[in-house]
Amino acid sequence: MTTKNDGIGTNRKRIVVTAMSVGILLAAATLRAHHNAGVSYDLKTKVTMTAVVTKYLLINPHALIYCDVKDENGKVTNWVLESEAPQRLYRSGWRKDTLKPGDVITVMGNPARNNKKWIALLTLEASEGRVLNFDPDAE
Repeated sequence: MTTKNDGIGTNRKRIVVTAMSVGILLAAATLRAHHNAGVSYDLKTKVTMTAVVTKYLLINPHALIYCDVKDENGKVTNWVLESEAPQRLYRSGWRKDTLKPGDVITVMGNPARNNKKWIALLTLEASEGRVLNFDPDAE
């Protein structure tokens, strides 16, 4: 049995292909925007601080380290350090139990543009001496 092709099937295919193409382009644009750290962080400024870890999450898309930072007057402020993807940390030897609440760390990174207490982590030195370095300017 043969059917007559009246062009409706071809038009549907074109619509589906066009819709899929638009979807792929939108997804790619979203991923590119997500990975442009300059939108969220001041990449020209680097801050260094000593902090006490309160929580460490080795999660996608970026590991997060929650910590307390005490200023010169003794006031404690909560900060979030956004690190690399867990896969990259894992390849560097970091695991879910690498940092624990109470660990003292010294960190350097780019501060958030919106004045939130967030940092894009560039370097971290743990109290036992373990160092994590993702600073492209490091020697």
